[in-house]
Amino acid sequence: MNEDVKKFFGGMLMITGILFALLAGGCGLYVIPLLIMYGGSYGSPPPTFIGNTLLIIVFPGIPILLCCGLFAWGFSLLPKKNNKTQNKNTNE
Repeated sequence: MNEDVKKFFGGMLMITGILFALLAGGCGLYVIPLLIMYGGSYGSPPPTFIGNTLLIIVFPGIPILLCCGLFAWGFSLLPKKNNKTQNKNTNE
């Protein structure tokens, strides 16, 4: 693959990962307190502590892990800077 295409694709994956993580985290910040306060519905009892803990871990946790994977994949596609060429350019 061409270096420009790798840079573009890597940047797009990183941006997608960041935006998806923000949306998943924001949705979790909105929905989880509502579920904790009101339970599943108005007629059902509120979830237990274990149910709340699993809900807090699973509901935003899985999408955020996927986002971190997208970000890492995009970062791995970016070109690596060579320290030897940087040092050679600064010495001249």
